[in-house]
Amino acid sequence: MPKTFFPNSDPATKARLEENEVIRLANSFDWSTTSLGPVPEWPEALKSAVRMVLTSTVPMVLLAGERDGVLIYNTGYAEFAGNRHPEIFGKPVLKAWPEIADLNAENMRRGFAGETWALFDLPMTLDRDGTLQPLHINMSYSPVLDNAGHPLAILVIVQETTARVRAEVARDDSELRFRTLADTMPQMVWSTLPDGNHDYYNARWYEFTGTVPGTTDGEGWNGVFHPDDQQRAWEVWRESLATGAPYQIEYRLRHHSGDYRWVLGRALPVRNDKGDIVRWFGTLTDIHETRLAAEERELVAQELSHRIKNIFSVLSGIVGLSARSYPEMRELSNELRQRILALGKAHDFIRPHSSASQPLANPSSLHALVSELLSPYRDSGERVQTVGDDAHIDDGAATPLALLFHELATNSAKYGALSQPDGFITLTGKADGDSYLMTWKEYGGPAISGLPPTQGGFGSRLVQLSVEGQLRGTMAQHWEADGLRVELAIPKESLSRSNRLTH
Repeated sequence: MPKTFFPNSDPATKARLEENEVIRLANSFDWSTTSLGPVPEWPEALKSAVRMVLTSTVPMVLLAGERDGVLIYNTGYAEFAGNRHPEIFGKPVLKAWPEIADLNAENMRRGFAGETWALFDLPMTLDRDGTLQPLHINMSYSPVLDNAGHPLAILVIVQETTARVRAEVARDDSELRFRTLADTMPQMVWSTLPDGNHDYYNARWYEFTGTVPGTTDGEGWNGVFHPDDQQRAWEVWRESLATGAPYQIEYRLRHHSGDYRWVLGRALPVRNDKGDIVRWFGTLTDIHETRLAAEERELVAQELSHRIKNIFSVLSGIVGLSARSYPEMRELSNELRQRILALGKAHDFIRPHSSASQPLANPSSLHALVSELLSPYRDSGERVQTVGDDAHIDDGAATPLALLFHELATNSAKYGALSQPDGFITLTGKADGDSYLMTWKEYGGPAISGLPPTQGGFGSRLVQLSVEGQLRGTMAQHWEADGLRVELAIPKESLSRSNRLTH
């Protein structure tokens, strides 16, 4: 009995081959105890097949002998067998794997009938570590023939595909969940490749547009936009693709009825670990009724604003006409008309605006309101400087603030810094907890002589009413050597209804 399947190898080659644990096992195995008998009695074709299997890096096993299908395998198959190796080496296949005995019995029948076949991703359950575990395998079966063409063994190439199959199942399951989620959403959902070509739309897209699946892939999506919106949509989309910035736009999309409806389009990029964009996911939301309602509200707001401004004009006209009959009231009427004008500016500044009618300055900014009211006093350089923290205001706070700053500016123009060519005012804002603090400080006015008045006139009472009554704040006036300083402290919730809602 030979000590090796490579009896003619030189010592160096023999030593190299027997570094392989399975080759050493095959050389030392007592094959006379099997149905194959001693190795010298084996057909040369069978021994050649064994040598090929033992030296291959691909997991292979021979089912040798039609009677038992004795297992002869290599290192790759030993790893596949797990804890069953080396016990099953040289054993009949039906005893080595009793859990799949029926499958192997059929394989024995087919192989020794001379068939060649393959099985892909075959599900089975094997015990390789003491417990039965499900797995998937690719197996290729080929008969090993003698010189007469009779099968001596069945050569099986084994490739476990469990990880790939599970990954594909998980991917398919994930894709199914995504499609189910996307198709049940009330919005239209789409995705694109990194270059911006669309490759997916959910069911809502096809229901809304009435297009045939596939016809809007790639760049075909732009064809269902309103012709007047197509160029703008392309420009915004190309900008997002070039910069990776979130995509957001409103445009008109053709409905399956043939009408165009306003939709809101949004998309965000998906990036890999390197930060590269690998996909874009976006949604389209039907905002047609909301858009029409907003346009109607804008028309109503414009009409209401026009009528209110007419009321201010009528009031100003009435005051002017009345002053003609009472010349002694002329100074009072001028002041009253200026106050009405300030209220008109505050109203026009703070009223609800659309994107078309909105002024360039922020209509909810205190700094912007002050700048608008005091613009007549910016005739020579920056005579009114606004610094520090800004504050959000609404229409409820705009009216008393307009009266307050109009009165301060009027008094300054008469008696304070604005009455002098080099005089100027600095307004400093500061957010302080739940309060907003503002300091009105005048510089370069006429020297203050004597003590301030102990009781103010109508204007002073109006300012006090605006700050303490309507805004629930406090005001302190300090007549300093270099000019008047007014300290205001107003609760933030008095400036904006959105603040009041959070308390």
